[in-house]
Formats: sequence, C-alpha cells, structure tokens
Amino acid sequence: MNTVRKMLDSNYDGIKEAIEQAYRAIGAFQDDRKDACKRDAMLAAVARATDTLRVFKEYIPAYKQRYFDIVDRHVALGLSERDLIMAFDRMVFELHTRLEDSAKNRPDFRLQAWSPLMLEILNGRRQIEPDGGTAEIGADEFIASGQSVVVGTVAAPAFRASGVEELQRMPRGSILLSQMTTPDFVVALDKIAGIATEQGGRFCHAAILAREFNLPCIVGCGKFIHTVQNGDMLVLDAYNGIILRKTA
Repeated sequence: MNTVRKMLDSNYDGIKEAIEQAYRAIGAFQDDRKDACKRDAMLAAVARATDTLRVFKEYIPAYKQRYFDIVDRHVALGLSERDLIMAFDRMVFELHTRLEDSAKNRPDFRLQAWSPLMLEILNGRRQIEPDGGTAEIGADEFIASGQSVVVGTVAAPAFRASGVEELQRMPRGSILLSQMTTPDFVVALDKIAGIATEQGGRFCHAAILAREFNLPCIVGCGKFIHTVQNGDMLVLDAYNGIILRKTA
C-alpha cells in the first residue's frame, strides 16, 4: 500500500502522462491505420502505460486481471490492433470502476491514501468538453452539442441507456444516448447507428468504441438526455457536433 502511495506522490504527472499518451497514440492510429509509425507508436505507448498501471493490478478482482495478461501477451495470442485496443481500454475501465465502487461502498478503502489520487487521474477521461450551440437550427430543434470524435450524419430514433442490460431492448438502428458508455456496450454494436454521450472527451470509452467501428459519435454534450424520450427522431450531426430533434 505504501509503495503505491509513494509511487503516486513521486510520479503523479508521469502516471497521468503515460495513460494520456497511450490514448493519444490510440487515437492517432485510429485516424490513420495505414501509417506504420503510428501503429508502432501506439503499441509502444500501450506497453508503457500497462507497465505503469501494473502496480494496481492486484487491487482488481483476479478474474478481471486477465485484461492485463491479454495486453501483455497480445503478440503471442495473435491479437489484431483492434483487439489490443479494446483489451487495453477494458483494462483501464476495470481499474477505474473498481476504485470508484470501492470508494463508494467501503469506507476503509476510501481512507487509503492513494486511491483519490488514482481516481483523479482516471476521472480525467470523463472531462466534459461542450462546444456550445444555438437554440435552434433550421426547422429542427437543437438538443445539445459536444465534441465530434467520428464524423458523419445519421437520422434515427433515440434510445437512452444507462447500463448494458438496457441494450437488450434497444431497436436496431437507434442513436444511443448515454451519460457514458462502458466497454460492455460493444454487445449492441449491430443495433447502434450513432452515439452521443453527456460526459467524456476524445479518449473516453465511447470515443474508442466509435472510432474502432466507425460510428458517428459526439461526446461531452453536458446534461441533455432528460430532454429526450426513447423513439424521438433525432439527427446526430457529427460533422458539426450537434444533436437535433426532427420537428416534421
């Protein structure tokens, strides 16, 4: 425990930078998969971040520690770059979720001196980055605006989901609205026409998922989901980073 705290105290910025570099490298590779230099930079950055995070491995359940092992052994396992990216993102997610749940439900854990520091680092991926917008655009009602991570435009019914269990009820071809997605949302890929989230930045789970599977996506829109009902016909304009409700 003291070892973890000392490492965070002495290298907080280095740990934060290692994680951010990994996600920046993933994003650069996702934007240009044919560039071998970007591929190699992504692989190296993911390896560095995994090594940095390894000291926290023992604090997540044993059966979820396998994501560390998958990332470590991705070459021997013959994983594609997509599989590696999704495994790394899941590894970070499991650590983040474990720290959050433990801090909420176990007072003794919350008192561990290092956990708030690590949560602060990981919470950076949930930064809200709204771009602002106008009250109305054309004949359609303006709903929200945010940061585009995969461009494209899609008109489809809205479906609100706070967890993966709700995705079973999502009609195929819906625009998924969520406060924040998790890696589990990949199970509904065949139903999702586009994604919009209230939280998140360019390297959040939703952004990683959307870029990997080329889904129009806007993140960091701020609180807006309460203004939308399931089935409302929306236009997700990820070229301009806006969400509209069709009025006719």
